[in-house]
Amino acid sequence: MAHLALGYLVPDLLVRDWFDNLQALRRDGGPVLLIHGKRDEIVPYAQNEWLAEAEPTAALLSLDCGHNDCPPDPVAYLGAIERFLQRSGILRP
Repeated sequence: MAHLALGYLVPDLLVRDWFDNLQALRRDGGPVLLIHGKRDEIVPYAQNEWLAEAEPTAALLSLDCGHNDCPPDPVAYLGAIERFLQRSGILRP
């Protein structure tokens, strides 16, 4: 969250909740699906790419949408999540 705040010129000392996504990914240890809109105008897409690179076991689902218009195709979106859950052994085919 501090990286995002700095992009809006907010000093990190004003950030109350750090939302350390990388630490959460590494602490969980289970299958992780990162979902992000490529045209997100609030949270830069590069942050999701950074998380995917930092935690190579995570799967990345990139959507052609912004922050508030995702998912562009709900049926395809839910299908992609279902396939991830099946590949991860969480959901049986």
